Amino acid sequence: MNKPTNYTPLMLLIGLPIMLLEIAITTILHIASKIKTK
Repeated sequence: MNKPTNYTPLMLLIGLPIMLLEIAITTILHIASKIKTK
């Protein structure tokens, strides 16, 4: 708790891949739904 600045890059390091993963999952599901409808 002495250096709060150290937590910001760590959260970014964890948060960014999760965000990218969520975007990837949503795009895959969107493409999959488009394929199913055709």
